[in-house]
Amino acid sequence: MDKNGRLMIGAPPDSIAILQESGWMNGEVFFQWLQHFNQHVQPTETNPVLLILDGHASHKELAVIKYARNHHIQMLSTPPHTTHKLQPLDRTFFKPFKSAFATASSAWMRRNPAARITDYDIAALVDEAFSRAARLDIAQNGFKCT
Repeated sequence: MDKNGRLMIGAPPDSIAILQESGWMNGEVFFQWLQHFNQHVQPTETNPVLLILDGHASHKELAVIKYARNHHIQMLSTPPHTTHKLQPLDRTFFKPFKSAFATASSAWMRRNPAARITDYDIAALVDEAFSRAARLDIAQNGFKCT
Protein backbone atom coordinates (compact mmCIF):
# COMPACT_ATOMS: atom_id res chain seq x y z
CA MET A 1 0.00 0.00 0.00
CA ASP A 2 0.97 3.63 -0.42
CA LYS A 3 1.98 4.29 3.19
CA ASN A 4 2.49 8.06 2.94
CA GLY A 5 -0.44 8.70 0.60
CA ARG A 6 1.64 10.68 -1.88
CA LEU A 7 0.90 8.31 -4.76
CA MET A 8 -2.80 9.06 -4.45
CA ILE A 9 -2.64 12.86 -4.67
CA GLY A 10 -5.11 13.86 -7.37
CA ALA A 11 -6.35 10.28 -7.83
CA PRO A 12 -9.91 9.55 -8.91
CA PRO A 13 -12.24 9.43 -5.88
CA ASP A 14 -12.38 6.09 -4.02
CA SER A 15 -9.45 4.63 -5.93
CA ILE A 16 -6.65 2.70 -4.23
CA ALA A 17 -2.94 2.19 -4.82
CA ILE A 18 -1.48 -1.24 -4.32
CA LEU A 19 2.26 -1.47 -4.78
CA GLN A 20 3.91 -4.65 -5.96
CA GLU A 21 7.72 -4.69 -6.03
CA SER A 22 7.95 -6.46 -9.38
CA GLY A 23 5.22 -4.30 -10.90
CA TRP A 24 3.34 -7.40 -12.06
CA MET A 25 -0.19 -8.40 -11.09
CA ASN A 26 -0.40 -11.36 -8.74
CA GLY A 27 -3.08 -13.14 -6.75
CA GLU A 28 -2.55 -11.10 -3.58
CA VAL A 29 -2.84 -7.77 -5.40
CA PHE A 30 -5.89 -8.91 -7.35
CA PHE A 31 -7.51 -10.19 -4.15
CA GLN A 32 -7.05 -6.76 -2.52
CA TRP A 33 -8.55 -5.10 -5.60
CA LEU A 34 -11.48 -7.56 -5.58
CA GLN A 35 -12.23 -6.68 -1.94
CA HIS A 36 -12.20 -2.98 -2.85
CA PHE A 37 -14.47 -3.68 -5.83
CA ASN A 38 -16.88 -5.59 -3.60
CA GLN A 39 -17.09 -2.71 -1.09
CA HIS A 40 -18.13 -0.30 -3.84
CA VAL A 41 -20.42 -2.53 -5.89
CA GLN A 42 -22.01 -4.30 -2.90
CA PRO A 43 -23.52 -7.26 -4.75
CA THR A 44 -26.16 -9.40 -3.04
CA GLU A 45 -27.69 -12.79 -3.62
CA THR A 46 -30.64 -11.15 -5.38
CA ASN A 47 -28.45 -8.61 -7.19
CA PRO A 48 -25.15 -10.31 -8.13
CA VAL A 49 -22.57 -8.70 -10.42
CA LEU A 50 -20.75 -10.05 -13.45
CA LEU A 51 -17.02 -9.32 -13.59
CA ILE A 52 -15.52 -9.98 -17.02
CA LEU A 53 -11.81 -10.80 -16.83
CA ASP A 54 -9.03 -12.04 -19.01
CA GLY A 55 -7.52 -15.41 -18.15
CA HIS A 56 -4.64 -14.10 -16.01
CA ALA A 57 -3.51 -16.55 -13.33
CA SER A 58 -4.19 -14.01 -10.56
CA HIS A 59 -7.92 -14.24 -11.34
CA LYS A 60 -7.94 -18.02 -10.88
CA GLU A 61 -6.49 -18.40 -7.39
CA LEU A 62 -8.64 -20.41 -5.00
CA ALA A 63 -8.93 -17.59 -2.42
CA VAL A 64 -10.12 -15.21 -5.15
CA ILE A 65 -12.69 -17.68 -6.48
CA LYS A 66 -14.03 -18.44 -3.00
CA TYR A 67 -14.25 -14.76 -2.09
CA ALA A 68 -16.08 -13.94 -5.31
CA ARG A 69 -18.51 -16.81 -4.85
CA ASN A 70 -19.20 -15.88 -1.22
CA HIS A 71 -19.82 -12.24 -2.17
CA HIS A 72 -22.09 -12.80 -5.19
CA ILE A 73 -19.49 -11.80 -7.77
CA GLN A 74 -19.79 -13.95 -10.87
CA MET A 75 -16.42 -14.03 -12.63
CA LEU A 76 -16.31 -14.76 -16.35
CA SER A 77 -12.92 -15.32 -17.98
CA THR A 78 -12.62 -14.79 -21.69
CA PRO A 79 -10.74 -17.42 -23.73
CA PRO A 80 -7.09 -16.73 -24.61
CA HIS A 81 -6.32 -14.64 -27.71
CA THR A 82 -9.87 -13.28 -27.99
CA THR A 83 -9.32 -9.81 -26.55
CA HIS A 84 -9.99 -8.12 -29.87
CA LYS A 85 -13.38 -9.83 -30.08
CA LEU A 86 -14.61 -10.30 -26.52
CA GLN A 87 -13.27 -7.63 -24.21
CA PRO A 88 -15.38 -4.48 -24.43
CA LEU A 89 -12.83 -2.25 -22.71
CA ASP A 90 -10.07 -3.26 -25.10
CA ARG A 91 -12.36 -2.53 -28.04
CA THR A 92 -13.64 0.91 -27.06
CA PHE A 93 -12.24 2.37 -23.82
CA PHE A 94 -8.49 1.84 -23.69
CA LYS A 95 -7.69 3.67 -26.95
CA PRO A 96 -9.49 6.90 -25.90
CA PHE A 97 -8.03 6.54 -22.39
CA LYS A 98 -4.47 6.15 -23.70
CA SER A 99 -4.97 9.13 -25.99
CA ALA A 100 -6.37 11.25 -23.14
CA PHE A 101 -3.48 10.15 -20.89
CA ALA A 102 -0.95 11.13 -23.57
CA THR A 103 -2.66 14.52 -23.93
CA ALA A 104 -2.65 15.08 -20.16
CA SER A 105 1.01 14.03 -19.93
CA SER A 106 2.03 16.36 -22.77
CA ALA A 107 0.19 19.26 -21.14
CA TRP A 108 1.91 18.49 -17.81
CA MET A 109 5.32 18.50 -19.49
CA ARG A 110 4.59 21.85 -21.18
CA ARG A 111 3.61 23.33 -17.80
CA ASN A 112 6.70 21.83 -16.12
CA PRO A 113 9.46 21.99 -18.77
CA ALA A 114 12.34 21.32 -16.39
CA ALA A 115 10.69 18.42 -14.56
CA ARG A 116 10.05 14.75 -15.23
CA ILE A 117 6.76 12.98 -14.58
CA THR A 118 7.25 10.85 -11.48
CA ASP A 119 5.23 8.11 -9.81
CA TYR A 120 3.67 10.84 -7.67
CA ASP A 121 2.21 12.61 -10.73
CA ILE A 122 0.55 9.58 -12.30
CA ALA A 123 -2.66 9.52 -10.22
CA ALA A 124 -3.63 13.06 -11.20
CA LEU A 125 -2.86 12.36 -14.86
CA VAL A 126 -4.95 9.18 -14.71
CA ASP A 127 -7.80 11.14 -13.13
CA GLU A 128 -7.69 13.72 -15.91
CA ALA A 129 -7.60 11.06 -18.65
CA PHE A 130 -10.26 8.91 -16.99
CA SER A 131 -12.57 11.91 -16.65
CA ARG A 132 -12.36 12.43 -20.41
CA ALA A 133 -12.57 8.80 -21.53
CA ALA A 134 -14.97 7.16 -19.06
CA ARG A 135 -18.29 7.89 -20.69
CA LEU A 136 -21.49 5.86 -20.74
CA ASP A 137 -21.65 5.81 -24.54
CA ILE A 138 -18.13 4.33 -24.74
CA ALA A 139 -19.04 1.58 -22.26
CA GLN A 140 -22.24 0.74 -24.11
CA ASN A 141 -20.50 0.68 -27.49
CA GLY A 142 -17.94 -1.74 -26.09
CA PHE A 143 -20.66 -4.28 -25.42
CA LYS A 144 -22.39 -3.63 -28.74
CA CYS A 145 -19.28 -4.48 -30.75
CA THR A 146 -18.15 -7.52 -28.74
